[in-house]
Amino acid sequence: MHDGTLHVSIGKDAAVSLSRPAGTCRWAQDVMQVNPVMLRQRQTVQQAIENFISQQLDTLLVVKEADLSRFMKLAGRVCIKDILHLILPSLLRKDMKEFHDALAIPVDDVVIAHPKTMTPWAGIVDVVTAMLADYTQVIGIEQDEKLVGQVNSGSILKLVLDTASAGSAIGDNYSSYFSQLCVNDLMAGYVICLEPDDDIARAICLFLATAIRYIPVLDKQARLVGIVSQQDILDYVASLMDPVSVSVFENKDSILDRPVSTLLHKEAQVVFGKAELSCAAKLLADQSCDCLAVMDSQNKFCGILSHSEIFNWIVRHPQIFSS
Repeated sequence: MHDGTLHVSIGKDAAVSLSRPAGTCRWAQDVMQVNPVMLRQRQTVQQAIENFISQQLDTLLVVKEADLSRFMKLAGRVCIKDILHLILPSLLRKDMKEFHDALAIPVDDVVIAHPKTMTPWAGIVDVVTAMLADYTQVIGIEQDEKLVGQVNSGSILKLVLDTASAGSAIGDNYSSYFSQLCVNDLMAGYVICLEPDDDIARAICLFLATAIRYIPVLDKQARLVGIVSQQDILDYVASLMDPVSVSVFENKDSILDRPVSTLLHKEAQVVFGKAELSCAAKLLADQSCDCLAVMDSQNKFCGILSHSEIFNWIVRHPQIFSS
């Protein structure tokens, strides 16, 4: 333990080696992280925000304080949306004291208790299904009621790519079929959008009211300006936590009234709709890229591709993980 961060270490940082039951599916243990970063119950909301930003995930598992000396036991999980829901009222009221008071609250006060977990022998399709059902990028892995690791969406996507590549090499029908898909086949074509002048408060409200993690920002001519994510919102919130930087926000009218375009500090990753899905998935497998803007042949925005679209396809085609 150091710097308020908890690392679970069980053997190596790779998947834990366990005997497998008979069967043909890939198991959660194949992609399980046994040294993930987790939160403790008494850590603060501010520490949670710092970990969300450093880990680039929308969900962090929380472990019970009382069991740390013997084993890890899951207390629950906390999501970015839980943090936004907590701090939004103070920012809407432009009450910075209330905002900083909220940052000091123990994360246990906002934890989602009894989240869905899986065993090391759960099938990958079952793990993906649980992620989609709970709108999360992280699933805890428990064995004998002890937390032994976690699976995140990035590790599953890499397994999908490896499986599809191997299937193409041996002529496996289902895996080869994945390799033949193009981005248009899976992209989300109907998405909620924002305009550059829409304020940050509107973006936060859309994130809280829906299951989306990314919102395209389009100008009056429907041209892509960028994509704002929950992580972008959290980065902005983090800037409000810094006492040195808070003087910038002395004009309290600008806290959430600023245009959402001010959050767009990096260009959106773009892919064409007719591009091979496997190539787009490789971009998504990069931890720095969780969402792709899809463009048509006239370079017009037509949708997005994220982990969720690929995972929905996996649920409909579970045979990709059969031997």
